[in-house]
Amino acid sequence: MVECNPVDIPADPNNPVKAEMSPKTEQERRNMQKTPVREAIGSLMYLMAMTRGDIAYAVNQVAAFVSDPGQGHWNAIKTILAYLSGTAHHGICFGGKGISDKSILVGFTDADFAADIVKRKSTTGMVFLFFGGAVSWGSKRQRSTALSTAGSDFYAALEDSRDAIWFKALLDELGIDVGTITMYCDNASARSIIKDPENHRRIKHIAIHYFFVRDQQELGTIII
Repeated sequence: MVECNPVDIPADPNNPVKAEMSPKTEQERRNMQKTPVREAIGSLMYLMAMTRGDIAYAVNQVAAFVSDPGQGHWNAIKTILAYLSGTAHHGICFGGKGISDKSILVGFTDADFAADIVKRKSTTGMVFLFFGGAVSWGSKRQRSTALSTAGSDFYAALEDSRDAIWFKALLDELGIDVGTITMYCDNASARSIIKDPENHRRIKHIAIHYFFVRDQQELGTIII
């Protein structure tokens, strides 16, 4: 992949990885044994965890099929490598214009609704910026099955609010008061569920433990 043609994004939105790409015959399975899928995914996961949050979603998707990869999965891995080839100069920058004391720590949360076509699970995506630079990010499948886009974004906000509280405690120990942490969610219904305690009809199917995020909003730890 050293001399590959770079691509602009780490995954092909028109050809998502799926279980149907796994080998269908023993011959296909034997052919894939010669391909360093595990090594490639391991290297990508290390890179993603250290500095390249922009490949988190793509790596999450291919890693789900590491036990039985097919040629389609390998092609998706090579797409990530081709993306990295063209963005090797990218990095994380801190500071810059528009960074004030009130925006020291900012979180962004999102989810794709039921994108896993087999188990119908949604995937959470999150990133936290500290002085304008990404310090924490992630992409993982949700444990509960969301029944709506609002539900999937609500679940994502829960996971990310836990990270926000951990960051706040860590920074407090270092003598840095970040105040109320702003978290951005692009789903109006999910924001309404978190902010409005009277939203009973729309939330009766949501498990009790997910209301942790609403509690944190009321306590002033975060603001969605």
